[in-house]
Amino acid sequence: MPSQAQIEKQIRTVEDLRDVIGSMRSLAAIYLRRAEERLDGLRAYADTVGRAIEDCLFGRVIRLPEGPSRRRDLVLAFFSEQGLCGRFNEVMAEAAAENAPSLDRPAFLVVGRRGPGLLRRAGLDIAAELPSATSPDGADAVIHRTAKRVLGLLAEERFARLHLLHARYLSPGRIEPNFERVLPIDLDRLRKQSDPHRPQPTLALPRLGLLAELAHEHAFVSLFRAMTESLASENGMRLHSMEAARNNIEDKLSELQLRERIQRQNEITSELLDVIGGAEALAVSG
Repeated sequence: MPSQAQIEKQIRTVEDLRDVIGSMRSLAAIYLRRAEERLDGLRAYADTVGRAIEDCLFGRVIRLPEGPSRRRDLVLAFFSEQGLCGRFNEVMAEAAAENAPSLDRPAFLVVGRRGPGLLRRAGLDIAAELPSATSPDGADAVIHRTAKRVLGLLAEERFARLHLLHARYLSPGRIEPNFERVLPIDLDRLRKQSDPHRPQPTLALPRLGLLAELAHEHAFVSLFRAMTESLASENGMRLHSMEAARNNIEDKLSELQLRERIQRQNEITSELLDVIGGAEALAVSG
């Protein structure tokens, strides 16, 4: 059985670990809150752009040119930059493997250093790797850097279509993978979402020119929303994991404190027995 000194050392170690977990939990909660604040506006703006594209399509059959079939599909996939976020990265890697067979020789541009290894183990091709943000405050720089890299790959005309793979944030500890085509825009999907009974919209600009500008805006807001959704999901999963770890630490600490009290009582009892035994020995000898 461990001595009282050993148990006290274990208690100090567990208490230090509890403090570390508490700090990580607080930081994850702060980052999650910042991402949530951004998400409300981004989702609303993305919906507005989508409705504007629907207005351009109202009563019109417009089809954007597809890239040559010999060119591949590019998937921009968002993973985490850091660990300790539960199964966040594993869920995204499973979604990548699940969607890959439906694409034309897909290559993945991976944002977040926790992703490439998982995708390679799944036998998927990596076109490029980019670091992700560790907080929502760094998302702007990551998005601009990522957009520049994506545009560069598309300009090389090796890829015909661009898809996004990111986690959609539902609540702390709850996410779902989201896979969508960004370029060329899936006009059929947007057309199906529009209400055929609503009044015909009035457009002040040429329809095709407006659609081209909206397509550019749709692509940019899709990237920005994907990054923010991913950060919110990552920190939500990390918050959930840290809360579970904190509960386990508290249980372990309670167990050690109980063992410490029992050990202390045993030592006190042993000392009392030694004193009583010594006194009885003196009495007999006297």
